[in-house]
Parts: sequence; C-alpha cells; structure tokens
Amino acid sequence: MKVESTIHFGNPRKAKPQKAVQGRIPRIAKLMALAIKMQGMVDRGEVQDYAELAELAMVSRARITQIMNLNLLAPELQERLLFQPPVDSGRDSITLRGLQAVCLEVDWGRQTLTR
Repeated sequence: MKVESTIHFGNPRKAKPQKAVQGRIPRIAKLMALAIKMQGMVDRGEVQDYAELAELAMVSRARITQIMNLNLLAPELQERLLFQPPVDSGRDSITLRGLQAVCLEVDWGRQTLTR
C-alpha cells in the first residue's frame, strides 16, 4: 500500500509580521493563570496542600487562599480574566481585592464582573 500526501511548510520570509502588543498584561490575568497552574499542582500531587504552595511561593497562606479563590469563579469569568486586553497606562480595571466577594458567591449565575 502506498500513501501520498503533499505537505506545505510555508515560506517564513512571506509570513505576515505579527503586531507588537502594546501595553502590559493585566495583573488579574496573571493571577488567574497562576491559580489554575497551582490548582493543577495540587491535583497532580506535586504539592500536598495550599500551605506547601505558600511556602514554595514565599507568601502567606492567606495570600495563597486569595489567589486560589479565583478558581471558584464561573468558567466564563475565568476566561474573561485570562483574556483581558492589555493595559496601556494607569491602573488595572479589575483587582484581586475587588473580586474576593464575587469568588465567594457560590451560584455561578449570580457572579458578575462589573467595570
């Protein structure tokens, strides 16, 4: 049996240049990604618990809890946080402190992000 296929690798010289992203990634997006990463570490057994995460990250247990509370947000909200547009200047529009009450709302339907 013989199988033939054509594969196109493209010419890197003809590739369209990517636009440089202006601004910086919002802090809440970084913290959301960190919360997902750390929960994965706990789930896989790489760390025993949040206390060990706090020790590894050299932050307080309370701070780890604040960050890990982001995992309690509805998946749609987590996605919105991860894909926030870059911040050109000034302060971030969404802060971890401002989200703590939203994180503790157990009904995902009632969780909302306001700007």
